[in-house]
Amino acid sequence: MPLKVAHLTPVYPPYAGGIGVVAQMMAEGLAERGWQVEVMVPEGKDGSGGRERKGVKVNYLKSILKIGNAALVPQLSALEGYNIIHLHYPFFGGAEWLLGKGTRNKEQGTKFIVQYHHDADAGGLKGLIFKLYDAIVLPRLIARADKVIVSSMDYARHSRVARFMSDKFLEIPFGVDTERFKPCEPVKNERRPTTILFVGSLDRAHWFKGLEILFNALVLFNANIPPISNDRDIWGVDTKVPWRCMIVGDGDFRPRYERMVGSLGIADRVRFLGSVSHDQLPEVYRNADLFVFPSVSRAEAFGLVVLEAMASGLPVIVSDLPGVRTLIADQPYNHATINHSQSSGFTFPVGDHRRLAGLIATLASDASLHADISREARARALERYTTAAMTDKIEKLYAYITH
Repeated sequence: MPLKVAHLTPVYPPYAGGIGVVAQMMAEGLAERGWQVEVMVPEGKDGSGGRERKGVKVNYLKSILKIGNAALVPQLSALEGYNIIHLHYPFFGGAEWLLGKGTRNKEQGTKFIVQYHHDADAGGLKGLIFKLYDAIVLPRLIARADKVIVSSMDYARHSRVARFMSDKFLEIPFGVDTERFKPCEPVKNERRPTTILFVGSLDRAHWFKGLEILFNALVLFNANIPPISNDRDIWGVDTKVPWRCMIVGDGDFRPRYERMVGSLGIADRVRFLGSVSHDQLPEVYRNADLFVFPSVSRAEAFGLVVLEAMASGLPVIVSDLPGVRTLIADQPYNHATINHSQSSGFTFPVGDHRRLAGLIATLASDASLHADISREARARALERYTTAAMTDKIEKLYAYITH
């Protein structure tokens, strides 16, 4: 009889957030291999009810109170009949309800896993509440857990769980569907502008994505590119400056970003595509030349979109943040040098738009370097970051703790 697993997550697709996407990948990957998997998630604004997708039953729970992605769901205190409870943290309003179930679940043989995704980071009162919650709830959750999963030990050592690290911590990197995200054959078009891509949520909950860093870098990049043509390309952009930037994502911060590019004088180079469908997203990556991930906070711990870009054969430029930097290299970079022989991308110091501008210019102007890094990015994704590899590790962990 297959073991029964409950994944508890604060968000779930179609909401565009990393925690929910990871929970979905894990749940569906396990269900495909015969595990009996259910997902518990607070009800969304649309009042979504229970549904089943790819063998996973998704239970939408009514919350007493919901603020942003935090939701008070006391129903989680009544979970029964599961062999494994897999909590995706942070889950404010949900995680604390599991603390009173320790003795009963232990007697029933239920195993408890905490998946620590990232530090919750914010300013003002919200930031104070996050820190207080972590100080009270997080130590008890980790003490209760049979295993704690992190996406990278590099991130864990620089996060709020660093002081709790022990042999119960296990690194399991997230994965990407390398069949869905893959390169296309290059098309020779000397007049085609370099396409710089950003993918991410543009809402208040994702304030840390660093788009202002990218936009300021593009201003510097724009100022130092010589004209090549007076024609206009299919996007309506004057190609005398051979670049364009595509922003994929939506949210309540989008108008702010649109005003920003206008004030910086690059509105005719930056196109906001809004939300892109699941089926269209791989094509967006294939039509780009390089990918930028300029996040500015430890609330960013990994970067699934970076993996999607790498699998698509795009050179990536990422902020030198713990966890994020490990996607493209095993060792930290010396930012004073460029060594691409073992690189699938570049890092730049967090918030340094000048360094970012220089790296964009380097990749845009050196076709040989671009081709080398493109090949290495795809190879690294295939070697280390497939969804199959992630599911293998989760499955082995489940088997280990239940036997």
